[in-house]
Amino acid sequence: MWTSIASGGGAYGYARMIERHHPVIERARVSLKNLGTAFEGSRIVQISDLHVEPNLNPALLHKAVEMINGLQPDLIAITGDFITHNARLVAELTAPLAELKARTGVFASLGNHDVWNAPRRITEALTHHGIQVLTNSGVALTQDHAQLWVAGIDSAWAGDIDLPAALKGRAKGAPCIMLGHEPDYADELAQRSSNLIHLAGHTHGGQVCLPGGQPLMLPTLGKKYARGLFQVGRISLYVNRGLGTIGPKARFACSPEITEITLTNASGA
Repeated sequence: MWTSIASGGGAYGYARMIERHHPVIERARVSLKNLGTAFEGSRIVQISDLHVEPNLNPALLHKAVEMINGLQPDLIAITGDFITHNARLVAELTAPLAELKARTGVFASLGNHDVWNAPRRITEALTHHGIQVLTNSGVALTQDHAQLWVAGIDSAWAGDIDLPAALKGRAKGAPCIMLGHEPDYADELAQRSSNLIHLAGHTHGGQVCLPGGQPLMLPTLGKKYARGLFQVGRISLYVNRGLGTIGPKARFACSPEITEITLTNASGA
């Protein structure tokens, strides 16, 4: 009995004091049709689910920012849940994000916790830090007459998605990077669009998992796609495990994640 108690205590101590403080860089390659030569090999770095209040300490966020900048990304995407419940200190707590550097910009979408609590306040804070928040909107990145569309949608759980608004201005057939917090929305997105990668978070990868990474519990609209890269019909989906935590300040078999995604041109495009 005492062995079991000691083992359980040791695992919890590891999950709380060690694993959750050490982000891991995961890498993936995604092919998109009509990707212009200027965008071939572009690298997107994604983070998600910071939950700066109350569960992400400033040291971890500073460490993540340093790791991200060390990757020298072309674009940075942050896919929501900057807070958990209280947005009063969101500008101060997200201040390290102002140090993020990417060649074509830093973009964000909001998560369900952001939308439930203080979407305007969070958007203003992020804008002040030089981050462009995309809520049912998009922007064109253009190089050598080729377009890469970057868009963000509202939270599928807490908000009101307007996909046509997010894609308004996208050139016909242009590849798209879509920021959208909840991954299970990918099923609907795949029915309504194509030639895009949906970047999501929300699940925390399960946060506390069985050895090998099998989640013990997953949230609404995050039960089907828990973590990693998926092909969903006509689109790609990447689900980031997040940096922060919700509930227990612990991660087990599910390290915080920084994702580097390299874009390639799909054959036959």
